[in-house]
Amino acid sequence: LHNTFNQADPPRPLHSLVPHNNMNLLRLVVFHAAITAAATFSPSSKSSTCIAPSRPKTSQLHLVSEADVIKSVEIAEKLWDEALAARKIANEVSVRAERLGQDAETSTSDVTASLKEGKSISVEKMEEAGRAQNLSLELGSLLDEAVEAQKKADEIEALAEEALKKSEEAFAQFLIDNPEEA
Repeated sequence: LHNTFNQADPPRPLHSLVPHNNMNLLRLVVFHAAITAAATFSPSSKSSTCIAPSRPKTSQLHLVSEADVIKSVEIAEKLWDEALAARKIANEVSVRAERLGQDAETSTSDVTASLKEGKSISVEKMEEAGRAQNLSLELGSLLDEAVEAQKKADEIEALAEEALKKSEEAFAQFLIDNPEEA
């Protein structure tokens, strides 16, 4: 056999020693060796002969701080206050709409009754009919406003509910991260 290595030749990289068609095989062997070596020292290795190197004690990483929990609770409280205020506004608008609806109904009934009994239409009856019509139009606008106020209150309440859930999750994570605080 002919020795291809000459002492005078500088060292060549490993891939230059392997024919090109065997490069993938070389890569596979090196990869397998690296994985096997890593698994030998892995703490999750199930080999009873494996001795994992001891690791220095590390500090814990606290993902949620007490300040984070307090901030999330404050956000939830603020949103609940806004939701309550929006509910009060929606309630006030609904009460106004109800009163206006009663006034419009009374006015319309009076105008209808006066038109049925009288044989002629007077300026006074026309003015009453106009007032009844304006009350009905105002009632429609007020009802739209009440519906919008209710929608806004629902949206804010949903945000408050979500913020409350997040604050509860943050507190639970804080207790996990800081068991000494439990």
